[in-house]
Amino acid sequence: MPGFAWYLSSFYKRRELYFRIGIYVSAASMAGAFGGLLATGLARIPRWGVESTPIHTWRNIFFFEGLLTMFVGMLAPLIMPSKPETSTRLTEREKYIARQRLLIEHRADPNENVKKQHIKMAVFNINNYVCAGIFFCINITVQGLSVFMPTVLNDLGWLVVL
Repeated sequence: MPGFAWYLSSFYKRRELYFRIGIYVSAASMAGAFGGLLATGLARIPRWGVESTPIHTWRNIFFFEGLLTMFVGMLAPLIMPSKPETSTRLTEREKYIARQRLLIEHRADPNENVKKQHIKMAVFNINNYVCAGIFFCINITVQGLSVFMPTVLNDLGWLVVL
């Protein structure tokens, strides 16, 4: 999440960034909703692999989702531009406008190299710790619900029908 927010900040102003990060957070909830369906489908693939190490049920989930993640991860640097100036989808005029509006927004050169003083400023900035704490508390709720929901439903007497 922090890496995604940092990446998007290379393209959008702060007011535009909030909406896009909101879409990302909503998409994560949707992924959680459909993740179980995908996992069920992958777990039902018949046993395959070599005799000494058969791949089935939960191993299929890790194998196919990991394979897809590695494939997309290898393509990402080729598809995603690192900044507006390197985008192949923008015209020269659009690249110039994107660069100028970010320079006005950030009041700094986005191509400046990171120095020790920048790291020190980030480490001692209280806002980073407040945001990290809030994000941690939000994640406890969201992830705790998705992880422990089957146990809670089982304790309430709900049964799984296959």
